[in-house]
Amino acid sequence: HDGKIDYLELNPGGNKLLFRDRWKQLYLYNIIEQSKTTLLNYCSYVNWVPFSDVVVAQNRGNLCVWYSIDEPDKMTKYDIKGDVESIERSDGKTEVIVDDGSNTYSYALEETLIAFSAALEYKSLENAMEILEPLELTQENEANWKSLTKIAIEQNNFFVAERCYAALGDVAKAGYYRKINDLVRENGYDDYKVQSKLAVLSKHFQKAEAILLDHNQLEEAMAMYQEVHRWDESIKLAERMKHQDAQEYLDNYYGWLLSTNQEPKAAEIKERAGDYITAINLYLKGGLPAKAANIVTTYNMSYPQDLLEKIASSLTSNNMHEKAGDFFEKLDLQQRALDAFVRGRAFRKAIDLAKRAFPTAVVNLEEEWGDHLCSQKQHDLAISHYKQAGIFSKAVEAAIKAKQWNTAVQLVQGQPEEIARPFYREIALHFAEVRQFDLAEKYFVKAGEFVEAFQMYVKASKWDAAYKLISRYLPESEYTMLYIKEAQSFEKEGRYKDSEKMYITANEPDLAINMYKNAKLYDQMIRLVSKYRKELLKDTHIHLAQECETDGNHKQAEHHYVEGGHWNGAVDMYTVHEMWDDAIRVAKAHGSQKDCENVAVKVADTMGHDSGRAFLIKNGLVDAAIEFEANKDNFDEAFKLANLHAKYKLPDVHLKYALYLEDEKRYKEAEEEYIKASKPGEAIGMYKHLGDWHSALQVARQYDPDSVNSVFFSQGESFLQRRDFAKAEGCFINAKDPEAAINAYMRERMYGEALRVAKNHCPHRVHEINQKIGDPGGMGSDLKVEDIFNSAKISEDNRDYSKAIDGYLRITEHDTSDKGLLEEAWERAANLAMSYDKDRVRDVVETVGERLYSIQSYDASAEIYERYGDYQRAIEIYMAAQQFTKAKQVAGSVNPAEQQRLLSIIDEKERQFRIDSGDIGDMAADGDAQSLEMLFNKGRYDQCLQIAEQQGTDVLSGYLERYAKQLVQNGDWTGTANTMNKYGCPPNQNLFAVYKTVALEILAASNVSELTACKGMLQRLVDNLTLSYDDSNPIFREFNEYLLINHYLLLKIECESSSGSSAVYTRLCISLLRYTKIIRADKAFLDAGNACKSEGMNNMAFLFFKRYLDLAEAIEDPDNAPFEDNADFEGTDIPSPFDIPLPESNLMGEDEREEIRDWVLQIQMDD
Repeated sequence: HDGKIDYLELNPGGNKLLFRDRWKQLYLYNIIEQSKTTLLNYCSYVNWVPFSDVVVAQNRGNLCVWYSIDEPDKMTKYDIKGDVESIERSDGKTEVIVDDGSNTYSYALEETLIAFSAALEYKSLENAMEILEPLELTQENEANWKSLTKIAIEQNNFFVAERCYAALGDVAKAGYYRKINDLVRENGYDDYKVQSKLAVLSKHFQKAEAILLDHNQLEEAMAMYQEVHRWDESIKLAERMKHQDAQEYLDNYYGWLLSTNQEPKAAEIKERAGDYITAINLYLKGGLPAKAANIVTTYNMSYPQDLLEKIASSLTSNNMHEKAGDFFEKLDLQQRALDAFVRGRAFRKAIDLAKRAFPTAVVNLEEEWGDHLCSQKQHDLAISHYKQAGIFSKAVEAAIKAKQWNTAVQLVQGQPEEIARPFYREIALHFAEVRQFDLAEKYFVKAGEFVEAFQMYVKASKWDAAYKLISRYLPESEYTMLYIKEAQSFEKEGRYKDSEKMYITANEPDLAINMYKNAKLYDQMIRLVSKYRKELLKDTHIHLAQECETDGNHKQAEHHYVEGGHWNGAVDMYTVHEMWDDAIRVAKAHGSQKDCENVAVKVADTMGHDSGRAFLIKNGLVDAAIEFEANKDNFDEAFKLANLHAKYKLPDVHLKYALYLEDEKRYKEAEEEYIKASKPGEAIGMYKHLGDWHSALQVARQYDPDSVNSVFFSQGESFLQRRDFAKAEGCFINAKDPEAAINAYMRERMYGEALRVAKNHCPHRVHEINQKIGDPGGMGSDLKVEDIFNSAKISEDNRDYSKAIDGYLRITEHDTSDKGLLEEAWERAANLAMSYDKDRVRDVVETVGERLYSIQSYDASAEIYERYGDYQRAIEIYMAAQQFTKAKQVAGSVNPAEQQRLLSIIDEKERQFRIDSGDIGDMAADGDAQSLEMLFNKGRYDQCLQIAEQQGTDVLSGYLERYAKQLVQNGDWTGTANTMNKYGCPPNQNLFAVYKTVALEILAASNVSELTACKGMLQRLVDNLTLSYDDSNPIFREFNEYLLINHYLLLKIECESSSGSSAVYTRLCISLLRYTKIIRADKAFLDAGNACKSEGMNNMAFLFFKRYLDLAEAIEDPDNAPFEDNADFEGTDIPSPFDIPLPESNLMGEDEREEIRDWVLQIQMDD
């Protein structure tokens, strides 16, 4: 093993070794077989169970047990929490001790399997077999049976081996060992028959044959071969021993081979017999064309041409191209042989043949051979073939891929420049890689790749050679860019001095400056900026100061702030970081008195109130002291200081005090302070924010009259937010801004209100608003219907009839449900068109007429058409409205010839209307079969059936059958039963299927209302059947049985809900079990079990619950139904479970079934 071993232990028998390496991999080494097997990964614990071959190991949270270590893949796994401490075996128990850190737990192992392992170890095979006998055939037990089998065969214990194979289900081997055991019992172990069968079992057929022949058992030896289907060996033995029936055996064997499609074997027989044609055909049929071709080439005789073609075709179709080429060549078919060799990539044979027969094809074949070798990554071998073909470009590519550089150089020399350049580059890259720079430069130059040659020298730090090369072949502008590129490369590597030199050489100092900035080398950056970019020096200092401040380098940041002329930036920095001494120092050194005061206030804040105030007064900073007191909300002190030392600061103190009072919600006092501070606007703003418009207006009128309109306007906007448009309008008008009200109404699509305000306050906007209202594609698209109507009416009053018509027609049924308004608008449009717009009258009349028709204003629509003179359309509308009298009146207005045609159409429509409206019932009652069919097709089933009932049983049965089938298809079982009962349940044979379907569905569902309806149907049907059938008739008996089951089910439901009927209920549940082919079986057994359990009849409840559980499992998995037989109910008329139809789903969930299962198990254990 290639790793360190941290655990190593032999089993008690000393033939197996367990070991674990440092990677926690667990292995088993079989000393006898010299083989290693990986058992487990991440193994934290492993040990043999004492005195057995059982292995216990831990893998993270899993306890792994191998009861049969000879089958490593058969492992038992337990989930555990904690670490395995030890294995204890005492008092017939074996336990694994697990410690989870706070408690210790024990996990019991299967003692029987451990005992089995010990029995195997001590070769007590019978004892091991007795241990396994009562156990189920689980995965672990199957491995144990296999282990026992192996040892039994090694020890020639054939009785145990027979039992093992029987337990494993290997019937063939079990039967074979039984025969051996029978022979051993009869003749002993040394009998030749026993020895021959053992030799066969070990597949030593020659040994078995020799044993049988030594005892003159030729027939037995032949039968042995035949038994294992080695017919050829049997026949060879018969021929060798000159058996009299050898030829017959051979013929029978040949016939059997043909019948079982073993043509290759049959072909061998024919080939040995010299029947080559037949052998060839059999080889071809068996898919062995190579053997067929071998016969032709081996045995020199005349073969049919079609047979040869068949062989060739079969070789080709099986991709045996090289064989096909050999075959064609021996037949002297040179071209076909060449093609076959090429397809089979047998280029050596193809070229040999081409040199003899097709010299001109040799070049192409050499190239193809080279291509094939390259596809197989054999580039070195392909070079010579490309050279033979004269394809030097491919030869160079192959040499490069094969890394034969000298060969590549030799081949590329002399080639045209455009072909050679790419190859020279690849060759140069190779020499650059191996640091042969002179050769690399030579070939880079030949390839025209001067930049790559330059980069090669730069990479190797050969600066002079790089400059000499690049300046020789490139202009300055181009190699300058190269210097920049290389400088960037140096920058990435951290070689800043070299990079700066190259940037400066390329005249790009900004790039060098940026490089030092990114590297935070600020001194170097400032050096270059002061030298090359003096105008940016201050900005650079400030930028660097900000960078240093971000990095926490405050001294450096101060330096750059001061150097950049922005000393207050340093003060701000120190202030933010509460470095007060430094802030004051910088302020005193570079700032004004005010700056010092501001800094001093901040310092005072850090010192506490009294100390801070004293500090400021001591330093003569009275203004700062006033600010300090005000900031601390000590306004009395602030006013006192201001009155004594700085009266000019009083307004500022009043303002701060006002702000304080506003925050404290002392608004009236705050107002007074704002006035004292000469800030009435602040007081007004405060009241605006609070929504106290009265106070805001009072202050504005008294102290700031110019802001009154502003207050009204703000109040209007407040009302707008609350959508109180009327009050908002008043405020905007008080603010002398009525257009704000108009705009608000327009935004809310309240165009009528906007027009009203405009008329009263902004007459100049009336025309604009009216234009927008009349524009269909503009703002008017969202107008209210009343606004559109009024706008159109205004246009009509202004004699703009075309616009008025358009306005009236804009109103549609989508805009309003007011039918009267729609009729008025559309009729106005039609009247205006007829009176004033003759050019549009036809279009308007058609539009209005169809719109009125669409809203079912038939009279108005027809009158419009009639006034226009379109009598045909008016008649059509009257007919659609079933106003046939008015239609005839309109028809009287046309010429006589047209009048007659129209009247006939009206009469026909009127007749059809009467049929459609239901008058066909009277027609059907008079015996009109077509009318009866029409009733049925229209879904008027009750009327159809009532009339059919009057016309006789046959007619009724026909329609009843059709209607019942519709109800059955819709799953309306109650409706079907009630319908049948209503019409007397005719005993017509065509209806029996319907009766049966309804009965079976309702009986299976056991619903009270459905059962009640079904009982009425079945009772009447049985009464009718007694008039036509006797009691022994199968039809009568079937429906009478359904009636009886229905009666039992209803009685059962009634008993279940009434007290004192539990005994009758139980008997009914048991009685219904005989009908489980008809009713739902699982519910029947469940109810019977529950009833018996309630009555204390536990034995019967046990049987019924057991059958219910079997049915439930069968419903879950029908293919693995647990039914074995009907032994529990043998001798009863309860059907077998195999005859019971299974429902699609279970009645109960798994948890409820588990409760029943536990009860059944408890009863079984108690018994």
